[in-house]
Amino acid sequence: MMEFPGEKYLHHIPPNYDEWRSGVIIRSFSAILVLVCIIPYVIVAIVKGRAFQQWKKEASSTTVAIGNDKISKQQKKQMDCERSRNYEESSNKKNLLTNEGTEMNLRQKFDKVYDPHWSVTLIMPLLNLFCIGCIITMLFNSPNNTYAARAIFQAPMLSSAECKEVIAMAHRAAERNFNAAKRADGELTQEARKLFMDHPKGWRKDRHTKYPTTDLNIVIDPFLKEDRMYLEEKLSARLAPMIERVYGIVASAIRANAMF
Repeated sequence: MMEFPGEKYLHHIPPNYDEWRSGVIIRSFSAILVLVCIIPYVIVAIVKGRAFQQWKKEASSTTVAIGNDKISKQQKKQMDCERSRNYEESSNKKNLLTNEGTEMNLRQKFDKVYDPHWSVTLIMPLLNLFCIGCIITMLFNSPNNTYAARAIFQAPMLSSAECKEVIAMAHRAAERNFNAAKRADGELTQEARKLFMDHPKGWRKDRHTKYPTTDLNIVIDPFLKEDRMYLEEKLSARLAPMIERVYGIVASAIRANAMF
């Protein structure tokens, strides 16, 4: 947004819309990154890691118990074995779990039997909903909704002499409509000629069905090229920058289709 030349004359300073838009984009992506990516990954990693350690401990206890049973039977059958040999066999039995496979193999076996806790399954959609709620809250509390849409702004645009000139060019365009109706111009329909002949002569009275107004259309009514350029210059130099500053709308998107 370009710097508004009348900033120092404003009684109420509008928000900086460009800064707010940049901020809401950053905050939205941050919320998605934290609530949808980082937190779920950390929760799953912690819960699954604890479950794996518990599973590993239980599997180790079972293996050691089986080993001790075999050692006990072996001692009963071979009472004459040396104590050193018995101790070596016992140690081998206790380390059976480690000797059977690596940590990776254990984790692969664990992944096949792992069933996530119900709380982990429940928290994921809740985090997604919370993320969506955060983004909606940021948009709801945006300046476009809390400031621009809930206030009426008043600012000078045309001088008294300029207002008289605009009124005069509108009357000249209405007079051209009336003259065209009197000549029964072939471009006008019978209904349009009757409309321009009625008071006030030359003015349109059918442009809005439910709320009829007496006005002219700058595009289709016979304004001179100089008149349109004059209005465009005033609107572009004065009204468009004010609307851009107050409402945060890009000036190039502002145009006037009708003036009443």
